[in-house]
Amino acid sequence: MAHAAGQPARQPRVLRGEVGLPEDGSGPRLLFGWNPTKVEDRDDGEWQWGGCLTVHEILQRADGTLGVRPPRALLERFGEPEVGVAGLVLDAALDRRTTVLGRLPAAAVIEGEVTVASSTGSAGVLLDVDEDGHGGYFLRFDAELQLLQLGGYRSWYVDHFPELDRPLAIEPGRPIPFRIVLDGSAVVAYAGDVALSGRIYHRPRGWYGVFADGARAELHDVAVRPHVPSAPATA
Repeated sequence: MAHAAGQPARQPRVLRGEVGLPEDGSGPRLLFGWNPTKVEDRDDGEWQWGGCLTVHEILQRADGTLGVRPPRALLERFGEPEVGVAGLVLDAALDRRTTVLGRLPAAAVIEGEVTVASSTGSAGVLLDVDEDGHGGYFLRFDAELQLLQLGGYRSWYVDHFPELDRPLAIEPGRPIPFRIVLDGSAVVAYAGDVALSGRIYHRPRGWYGVFADGARAELHDVAVRPHVPSAPATA
């Protein structure tokens, strides 16, 4: 990837260790893609060719179609869960409600389970908000539109990044497990067996939480797993 004159090239992170597959071919099937950066490191910048590699593990659904989940090797790079809330109900059928749960490291996984009680409204996770739940970004489960959305302030008429929307079956009363992997500006979100990746650049606030808007929502086992740095390589 190109870098500015006079600046050192970015050093890639390397996974070290033995790699192998069972002889019967039963090992994981991996899907490799690219999470591009944006011009001038701005949320409203144009997408670039440069970025970082994103890897999903492929799984097969009961109907024969394919879904994805985070590879086990990725999750092993994060520590034990630091519980934000074991169970929480946000009754926001007539308004919007938010709850800030705790601090958010620069590199971490947020995991949990969300249930939207109705076929309208939305719920989700707040990312890098301030202590009062303002600013920052969100991962939204939109029950009316049946979409998974990554958002943040973009303009007075668009509150999310529409090019990143993913279709997602959101049934009233059905829990949806989620994991959100954050590392610097890169974000990869998994909801059930659907994935969404993107970039979020303005991250000075450092708190996370949950919200509901126009719906009653339940959040369970919401926790943060901080990144565990790799041990230095030995000669």
